[in-house]
Amino acid sequence: SVSQMAVQESIIWIGTSKGLSKSTNFGMSWINYNNVPQFANEGIYALDIFNNTIWTSTGFSKDKDNEKIPTGSGYTYSTDSGQNWNHVGQSLDQRGDSIIANYGINDSVYMLPVVVPEQNVTYDLSISQSTVWIASWAGGLRKSTDNGTTWNRILLPLDNMNSIKPSDTLWMYAPFNSKKYYFRFDPRPNNNLKAFSVLATD
Repeated sequence: SVSQMAVQESIIWIGTSKGLSKSTNFGMSWINYNNVPQFANEGIYALDIFNNTIWTSTGFSKDKDNEKIPTGSGYTYSTDSGQNWNHVGQSLDQRGDSIIANYGINDSVYMLPVVVPEQNVTYDLSISQSTVWIASWAGGLRKSTDNGTTWNRILLPLDNMNSIKPSDTLWMYAPFNSKKYYFRFDPRPNNNLKAFSVLATD
């Protein structure tokens, strides 16, 4: 099945359940990238093109307890129109990565670390001049400015918020000891933190 399409002048790129393909003659014939080791014959969940740069996210279904669990396997990208390919692993956190320090006026913000690739498929990505943006289910919205070597988490509004900005107060005081309690940015009870789509325009 074809899940992704992108057109670049006369080239059509498609992401399918069996990998990446392109056509240079409007679909009369196709070049298949199944033999590229970086793709490992896995399905393409997201695809975007910016000049000579192509990024894809890959994944597969893992059988667990008689269920098929969508599982992210990382990102394969090319900076020379598909002549050479690089692969980086799925964006994951370390178990101790639960704090974003100094978000505006906030000393710190707690975010649930996402430490496994299960339910952490990147369903969409978008490339701007020097940044790759990814929208993942459990992993939320993130960006990288070093081709996926590191990823920065982007704070999105909680379900009871309409917007968020660095000047917002993201804590409350406990009534009995005036201690600050920061909001918990946890995607399990907050569907706003689960990301499905992203578009970079500048």
